[in-house]
Order: sequence, then C-alpha cells, then structure tokens
Amino acid sequence: MNTLTLQSVVKRPIKEQEPLAPYTNFRIGGPATWMVEVEDAEELQAVLVIATQEQTPYVILGGGSNMLVSDRGFEGIVIRVLLRNYKIKGNKIWAQAGLPTVAVARAAGEARLTGLEWAVTLPGTIGGAVRGNAGCFGGEIKDVLVSATLLREGEMVEIGKEDFYFGYRDSVLKHRKDILLDVTFELVPGDHEKILEKMQVCLQKRRESQPTSGGSAGCLFKNYQIKNEGELVRLQKVLELPPVTIEKRLISTGWLIDQMGLKGLRIGDAQISEQHGNFLLNMGKATAEEVMQLISFIKIKAQEKYEIALEEEIQLIGFEG
Repeated sequence: MNTLTLQSVVKRPIKEQEPLAPYTNFRIGGPATWMVEVEDAEELQAVLVIATQEQTPYVILGGGSNMLVSDRGFEGIVIRVLLRNYKIKGNKIWAQAGLPTVAVARAAGEARLTGLEWAVTLPGTIGGAVRGNAGCFGGEIKDVLVSATLLREGEMVEIGKEDFYFGYRDSVLKHRKDILLDVTFELVPGDHEKILEKMQVCLQKRRESQPTSGGSAGCLFKNYQIKNEGELVRLQKVLELPPVTIEKRLISTGWLIDQMGLKGLRIGDAQISEQHGNFLLNMGKATAEEVMQLISFIKIKAQEKYEIALEEEIQLIGFEG
C-alpha cells in the first residue's frame, strides 16, 4: 500500500515503522507498518475505506492501557483515535472515544454529577472503557451509558445501551468490527464535596491495592465466574473461598494467583506483582514473549490445580499467525 494514499486523507503526518511500545502502558511492542492519527470521524472513515480497498489489516489504538503488542509489532495500520471532545448538558455527558476516562470522571465531578467517581482510577480512554465494560469499586460503564455512536461497516449509527449486550468485561464491540465514536452517559446530581471525597477514597484504595511502579496493562485476567452450584461445591473442597466469592459466584483472579503462590514470579523482566497477583509488570526491558510465557504458566497452573480456565482481559495485538 502507498503511504501517500493514506496521507492524502489525514492532516497529521503518517508514521512508518513506528515503535508501539511508547504508546502502551506495558511499554512493550514492536513497530507498526503505518501509524495514522485521526482527528475526526471523517478521517477515520476515509482511512478505513483505504484499508478495506487495499485489504490491509488495521487495529484501533486508544490509550494503550489494556493491551499487549507482540515483539514483532503489527503488520498493518494502527489507527490512533484522537477524538477528545466532551459536552455536559443537564445530567448527561457526551464524550468522544479518544478522551481519557479519568478526564470525563473529573468533569462529571466538577459538574456535581455522581455515578462516575470510580472511573477516576481508570487508565485509558472512553473507547476502551466501553469496549470492555470497565468497572471497579462497585461501578461499571453499563450502569451509566445510555447511547452511543458507532462506525459500522463505514456508516455512522446510533445505538442504545441494550444493543451493547454488556457482560462482565465484555460488550458487542469485542465481537464485531464496530468502532466507537462517542457515548452519552446519564448521571445523577449530587453533592460536590461528597463526590470529591468518594473519588479520593477510590484513588486511595487503588494506591493501597495495586502496583504503581513498573509498566502494566492493568488486570491481566478476567475474574473467574463460577458456573453453577456443582462447580461451587467442587471448588469449596480445594479452596477456602471468601464469603464475598460465594455470594457473588466470582473468584478474584488476583486472590487465586496468590493461593497458587505465584506472586513475585519472574521471567526475564516480566514479573507477577507481589502486591496484586492479577497485575503483570514490565520491570525494565520485558518482552512480549516473556509476558506470554507468564500468562501461559498461570493458566496452566490454574487448570491443573483447580480446573479453572482463566481468560485474558487484555487485548493481544500482532500475535496472529
């Protein structure tokens, strides 16, 4: 594909063989054949038309907070979405996909709107948060989302919350090639001081429970959902499950990794955090291969010891083939 063709439809300079490590929180990853930065929906549409015509693979890059890029990089177009505007009207917030989630949470707080305090701890962008139905400290994206605009098969369409089929760390965006452009959240008026206090509580909890040093993509695996009563009974025979786990039928993967004695395990410069078992850290010059070896080791141990099949929460880029 001709670089000039791509350059003709976007304002910002096209970057060739651009290392992806600096664009991800893991600080890991080889180069993209092309990196294209789009500033509006029209540029995004034009880039996708070219990619389709040229049969060139592409991937969307937001904040890079929940992904691992392979050491060989990505053979295709990495599209960096720079749509970063927002508007507040009444108790609703309209926000574009490239806006940092923390910025939206803080804007909501300043507007005296409650419901997104928990999101002040989230890295990454609105696009990634919606794609994975991000959540923590008792809140989830699905709790506040009312509608969104997508790019679907080249056309802009508006959909409602029900069309996302939200699940635990899941949405329709993980199963289609739809691209989120913007979203509307509906919040509730609240007391400004109480909102700010709740944000500080969430931030403090994060500092106390999650590592802040070393590159990390956040939680590595989804928490494990216990399928039925029979599986609960089986697991109770091999694990001393906390009451909250029994009540919610959801096993914290960080807790599970701790039970397996794997915290602190290191391969090269990739290490399972000693503070939180579901965080894997880049301690300096870790490679994607080292991270994948640790991921595989954890999954094998969970299967062998407890017949638990762990599922990655992070997005893997450039590992196909």
